[in-house]
Amino acid sequence: MSSVIKNVAYICSKKRSRTWGNEGWQKIVVLIVADGLNKINERTLNVLSLMGCYQDGIIQKSVRGKPVTAHLFEYTTQLMVDNDFNVKGKDYSIPPVQVIFCLKQKNAKKLNSHRWSFKAFANLLNPKICILLDVGTKPSQTSVYRLWKAFDRDQHIGGACGEIKVDLGYKCRNLLNPLIASQNFEYKISNILDKPSESVFGYISVLLGAFSTYRYEALLNGPLEKYLKGEYDDSGATKTGIFEANMYLAEDRILSFELVIKKDESWKLKYIKSAKAETDVPDNVPEFISQRRRWLNGSFFTTFYSIAKFTHVWRSGQPFYRKILLQIQLVYNAFVFLIQSTTSNPITDPFKGHGDNLFEAARSLYLIIIVIIFICSMGNRPQGTKLIYTLSVPPIDFKNLSNIQETLKNAAFRDIVISVALTFLLYLFSSFIYFEPWHMFSCLVQYLLLVPSYVNILMIYAFCNTHDVSWGTKGDNINTGVLPTEVDQETITIEIYEDEDAAYDNIITQLKNKEHDDKQHRNAVIKKDDYYKLFRTNFVLSWIFTNGLIIFLFTSNAFAKYFSTLDYNPYLVFGMLFIELS
Repeated sequence: MSSVIKNVAYICSKKRSRTWGNEGWQKIVVLIVADGLNKINERTLNVLSLMGCYQDGIIQKSVRGKPVTAHLFEYTTQLMVDNDFNVKGKDYSIPPVQVIFCLKQKNAKKLNSHRWSFKAFANLLNPKICILLDVGTKPSQTSVYRLWKAFDRDQHIGGACGEIKVDLGYKCRNLLNPLIASQNFEYKISNILDKPSESVFGYISVLLGAFSTYRYEALLNGPLEKYLKGEYDDSGATKTGIFEANMYLAEDRILSFELVIKKDESWKLKYIKSAKAETDVPDNVPEFISQRRRWLNGSFFTTFYSIAKFTHVWRSGQPFYRKILLQIQLVYNAFVFLIQSTTSNPITDPFKGHGDNLFEAARSLYLIIIVIIFICSMGNRPQGTKLIYTLSVPPIDFKNLSNIQETLKNAAFRDIVISVALTFLLYLFSSFIYFEPWHMFSCLVQYLLLVPSYVNILMIYAFCNTHDVSWGTKGDNINTGVLPTEVDQETITIEIYEDEDAAYDNIITQLKNKEHDDKQHRNAVIKKDDYYKLFRTNFVLSWIFTNGLIIFLFTSNAFAKYFSTLDYNPYLVFGMLFIELS
C-alpha cells in the first residue's frame, strides 16, 4: 500500500501534465479485494483501520434474510503506514487516495476476485486503464506513471507489463538462499531476453498477473469472458473440463492471447522496462513446488490452446505484416528441437579408472530419487513431505555433475561446450547491454546447480498432479487466518470505544509487536491428513527400496566381480535362506 501511495504522490507531482498534477488523485481509484473474511490476516485489517479504510465491528452476516456476499468500505485517505508501522499523513506530502476495500465473505480464489474487480467495480467506474497488482509485489515510485504513459502514447496498446524483480532483501541477504538466487536469475534473463523480444512482435505470451496493465476497452466483448471462464461455481467445482481447468491455471496467458486475436481489432502487448516492481518469491522447496505446479501445468495446456486457436489471428484487425510476424512467433514458441549425439569416442579419463563405478553409483542414486519423487507426487502435498523433497535436491544435482564422465566420452563434446559457452556469453552480453549484469556473478552458479531439480522434481510433480487445479498461491496451501467478529444473528453488536485515540494507539501497539507469529500453521485436520499420507509414502518407499537394495547388491557391476568365482547363484541362495528363516 505504501508503494501504491508513493506512486499516486509521484503522479500528482507532474505539474506540467495536462492529465495529472495536484488534482490527479481524483482520477485514480485504489481497489483492494480481500479473498475471504476467514482468510484475511488480522494485521492487514489493522493497517487498513489505521488508514481509515476499515472499521471493525460493523460487519453483518446477512441483510433482510439474505446472506452477504461481500463487505464494502469506501474512504478517501491521506494516511500511509510505513514499514515500521509509523503513520504518515499530509505533513509527509501524502496526497488523498480514493480507496475501495472489498472484503469477500467467502474465500473463492483469485479469478473470483478479478470478477469482482472487472465485472462489478470497473463496470461502474469505467476506467481507461486497469493495473493488476498482487499482494507481495511492490512497484517502484514511478512505475504506475511509466505504464500509463505507454498507453497514452500508443492507443493500440491493449496490455503491458513491467519488469518484475525478486525481492533480494536488506543488502541482498536473500541471495544467501540458493532457491531465491536461482529464481532471481530466471526472472532477470526473462526480463532481458524473453519479454523485450516478444514485445517486438506485439505479443507477449504472458503478462504476469502480479504486475500487469490493461486497457479496459480492450478487455470487453470477448477477452474478459474467456479470462474468467476458469472460475469455480458455488459448489466448488470448476465450470470447465479437466483440460480447460489446467489451462486456466495460467489465466494471464489466456488473457494475453485473447487480446491479440480479438476479432476485427488490432491490440498489441508491450514490455515497459522502466516500470519495475519487486515481488516476494517462494523461499522453501514445498512452496516453490506448489507454485511451479500451477505454472508448468498451466503453460503446458495453454500452449495447445494457443496452437489450436492461432489461426484466429487472421480474423483480427492486426496489420498484415504483424499477422505474418505472429505466425513466425508461433512456430518459434511451439516447436523446440532437441538434437542428441550418439557418437562415442573415449578420451582421457579424468576419474583415473573409477569413472564407471562413480557414474553407476550416481545413476542408481538418481533412479532411486526419481522413484521417490514419483511416489511423493501421487497424492502428497509438498508441505507434508517437505524433508523428502528438500533432501532429494542435492542427489539430483550430483547426478548431473556425474554425467561429465559420459559427456567426456562423446566426440561431439567440444561442440556441446561451444554451444553452452555461446549461450552463457549471450546471457552475459545481453545483461551488460541491459546495464544489469550482477545476476550473472551472484546467481548463475546457484541456477546451474538447481536446473536438474527443476527438470526432474517440478515436472514430475506437476504432471502427477494434473487433477489438482488449485492455485498453489504462496502461503495459501493451508487454511489459516484470523476470523473477525462473526455471529449468527442478522446484525452484530458494534463495539463503541469511549476513547477513540486509545483504540487507535492500541492498533499501532499490536502492529509494532514483534512477538507475533508470522508463520502459518496447519490445522488439525490437514496435519492429520499429511501424517497419514507421509506414513503411506514412507511405508511404500521402505518396501520398494529394501527389495531394490537386494537386487542392486547382487546384480550391480560393482559387486559382480566378487560373485563371478562362485559356483552357485548368491541371489537365489540368499532368497531361499531368507524364506527358511522367515
